[in-house]
Amino acid sequence: MTDAAGSIEHVAEAVDDEHVVELLRQMVRIPSITGAEESMSDLLARELEDVGFEPQVRPFAEGQANVHAFMDTGRPGPCLLLAGHIDTVNVEGFEAAWGEDERSNPFSAALVDGKIWGRGTADQKGGVASILGALSALRESGARLAGQIHVALVGDEEAGPGRGTSAGIKAYVKDAIQSGRQKPTFAIYTEPTSLDVYASQIGFMIGTISVVGKASYFSTPWNGRDAIRDGHRVLEALYAYERELAGRTRHRLLGRPALLVTTVAGGESVSVAEHWKASFIRSVPPTEDFDEAKVELDEILQRLSVEHGIALDIVYTSPRDSDYGGRPYEVDAGSKAVDSLLESAQRYSPKARLTGAQYWSEIGIIGALGAEAVYFGPGDISICHTPLENVPVAELTGAARTLACFAADYLST
Repeated sequence: MTDAAGSIEHVAEAVDDEHVVELLRQMVRIPSITGAEESMSDLLARELEDVGFEPQVRPFAEGQANVHAFMDTGRPGPCLLLAGHIDTVNVEGFEAAWGEDERSNPFSAALVDGKIWGRGTADQKGGVASILGALSALRESGARLAGQIHVALVGDEEAGPGRGTSAGIKAYVKDAIQSGRQKPTFAIYTEPTSLDVYASQIGFMIGTISVVGKASYFSTPWNGRDAIRDGHRVLEALYAYERELAGRTRHRLLGRPALLVTTVAGGESVSVAEHWKASFIRSVPPTEDFDEAKVELDEILQRLSVEHGIALDIVYTSPRDSDYGGRPYEVDAGSKAVDSLLESAQRYSPKARLTGAQYWSEIGIIGALGAEAVYFGPGDISICHTPLENVPVAELTGAARTLACFAADYLST
């Protein structure tokens, strides 16, 4: 706990609601679709300097840059990492969804019905604004802290053409390893959780299976090999595999593993089909070994090739912390830091709960540094990536207070 001058209550009171709201609106007005997030650098660096940190703008690709910052209290203690991504998805559909409404401009940051609207409000500039609001409160309150605070505001989290491979967070981790600084012991990544605490996430593999047959004119099909027919065998095998997955052990928060075929294409108009392909997503909860899940798929396809002579290939299309996708992750049960964060969240959101992410983001990559890592932030994940994206002001300021109070407690002298 902090001393009297910097009590938890005093830290919470030091959060400047108006500044946090205005900061988020400024951030939303700066377009930062994946590939152009370097546009955020000046604003973020200036805000971090204002709260006593030493920011570093670290380009990692053309048009893309992270902003890292560090603060050492000069007293030995743990190291807290506050992280979030500053890139957003595209803005398609806003005008059609809203018409003449001011919310049709995805960068207007309209304040309507107690909510801030626009692209990135929840995913996740709201979380980044709450980090900066919390750091300001820690400074203004005079909280006496021990240890270090690191900040990583990164790009390349969202998917995009030639982008979205988590290059930003990977660059941060590389920098953290090479810097010689203290490694984070606990990390909060501000994905939108509606102020719940997510201490686990699913893993995933996304891939495309291609089948090659032999073309032949429609009047002599016996001279060809029908890739669609072979593709049908592939689908039968994948659906049988999905039925087998349905009977496996369920993760207490994330449910069972699953496989979903998402697209199928192939064929020519007047000939035996020479090409067929299907795309799929395989979810991998922490109850399963990610690498073994990949081997299972390989073996299914190998059997089809050996037993039926099908010429096929598989390409994994969304590498993150693996060449095949993103690995599952969870914090060990009984973490005192997780319990403390949940307690802080429940001060401002009594219904806040400990649960897991039915999506994948980047805590597993941070976890590779040896830190326990969780998701916590304002906003509803279900409306992100849509024209309905918004963040309630009460959640935004509640997140800032939660982060400030948790940091004051976690780093207390």
